[in-house]
Amino acid sequence: MITEVINSFLNVRNKVKDVNGNWIDQKEKDERLFTRSDYNVKIPSSNGVVNIINRFDVKIIIDSLVYNATTRVNNYSLYPYLSTLKNGSVTTLSNNLFHIVDTGETNNRVHPQPKNIDDNYSDYLEVIVKDDRYQDDSDDPRVNRIISLKKPIILPKGCVLSLVNPTSTTLNTTYKVIYRELEV
Repeated sequence: MITEVINSFLNVRNKVKDVNGNWIDQKEKDERLFTRSDYNVKIPSSNGVVNIINRFDVKIIIDSLVYNATTRVNNYSLYPYLSTLKNGSVTTLSNNLFHIVDTGETNNRVHPQPKNIDDNYSDYLEVIVKDDRYQDDSDDPRVNRIISLKKPIILPKGCVLSLVNPTSTTLNTTYKVIYRELEV
């Protein structure tokens, strides 16, 4: 004998109430994974920018960011710019979520350039490799670093992620970013 149990209260789907009080199936949000990378890309001088992410009205989760930078005489080098403003200026410290509170009596904040990350504390960035064997080179003194994201960053309404070159010469970098987009 075959019996069938019918119970209208049993339902294995996730349900939510709509504005009218009706139970409807809960939709799964679409999640997409992206990788952006470039090898030896040139960043123009005088606040030249390489845009990596420029996406709004979606939830962005940056899982990984790794890039290399060379610091030459005067200790300036490229830096990452992360902002939730659609039209923010890449040179404005208050717009950059990566800006660093500087040590010392100036009570200042600075761009997240490699030396500043190395010398101070950054919530999100860390120097994972530092190669200073050329710092005393008479022709081209420099320090090479690889910088990485310490932990994922969740940006509920999207963001702009760029690499900025504030120096007076063109700089090269190699970078890799892994991030997810979720519909809002």
